[in-house]
Amino acid sequence: MLEGRNVLITGGSGFLGSSIAVALAENKAKTVAICYKSDKEKAMRTATKVRELGSEALTIRGDVSSHKGASSVAAELLENLGKLDILVNCVGDFLEKPLSQTSPEEWERVIRTNLHSVFYTCSAVLPSMRRNRWGRIVNLGVVSADHLVAARKTPAYRVAKVGVVALTKALAFEEAKHNITVNAILPGLIEGAEHTRAASRVPMGRLGSTRDVSDLVLFLVSEQAGYITGACIPVSGAWLI
Repeated sequence: MLEGRNVLITGGSGFLGSSIAVALAENKAKTVAICYKSDKEKAMRTATKVRELGSEALTIRGDVSSHKGASSVAAELLENLGKLDILVNCVGDFLEKPLSQTSPEEWERVIRTNLHSVFYTCSAVLPSMRRNRWGRIVNLGVVSADHLVAARKTPAYRVAKVGVVALTKALAFEEAKHNITVNAILPGLIEGAEHTRAASRVPMGRLGSTRDVSDLVLFLVSEQAGYITGACIPVSGAWLI
């Protein structure tokens, strides 16, 4: 249970971020802050679900893919809540294009939203966690980002998520002395994702659910996972492992 814990979810209005927000509320998080860039309606619907489960909800509009935007989100959150205990980084644009068809603008956007956003948001909230000598950070990657393969259809996205894995490990090493854990979840084919392919490609014979991911988030932010850091865990039904 997460009584007394304040949580920030970037990309909290998305299908995966929303599911994680609800799961954290079900486990009695004190406040779930939902960061969104443009879809206020979805963010408000998620906030309503969180409140119905008994947790407080805060919606924050901001673009965490820039240093200024992430700093502004963290400042607003800390002004309202005083401290942050848990950060879940879900934000990031997907792109399915070979390199030969990827424009410089598309490349920059995918790297910025998936990788830079993690660095900027972590940098903005870590001082609060360090002061309190407790913190949990969970970053969302993609299956197989922990080993190098040629991603012919999604090279920009894969490069960004490989960076997330490297960043997760670097942060885990640096923040361990502050009692802060940093881990990554590497989802495979998840129901509801824009890039979902046929379940027949998954050895387990089904697509993953958002609950498969959110259940692992719940474990990684719990007291029971306090000695687990720097882990990059696939949730993929054995696809691409």
